[in-house]
Amino acid sequence: MAANSSHIFYPPGGTIGTSENNNFVLPDLNSCISALQASINISAQGVCTITNIGTAFMMINNIPLARGETASLQENNKLKIGDYYLTVNEIEMEKYHSVKQEITKADLSEAVWDELNIPKKLQ
Repeated sequence: MAANSSHIFYPPGGTIGTSENNNFVLPDLNSCISALQASINISAQGVCTITNIGTAFMMINNIPLARGETASLQENNKLKIGDYYLTVNEIEMEKYHSVKQEITKADLSEAVWDELNIPKKLQ
């Protein structure tokens, strides 16, 4: 499988590794990167972290990330996983936040509305 030059992670995140089961697959002819190397987590508040869960050497901005360690990711961070150099781009959580929408009686069938048991004064 050919490596993608980039990957977009959406909340709640995803995985990185050599296995085709990962969200971001990094082929590795030298067998340095684990099948499941790293986990990316994106919280509802927009906090993005990476956890090294594999055996490969990883660095964030030239700082080693040992197996089992988690670090925050910020825009323009530089990641090194095996022979790959990656850059974190465009962390834009505001476009992924859910939009609160008011549901009115006009949006529901009469049968569904009646089952909600909403007091008459609120209808």
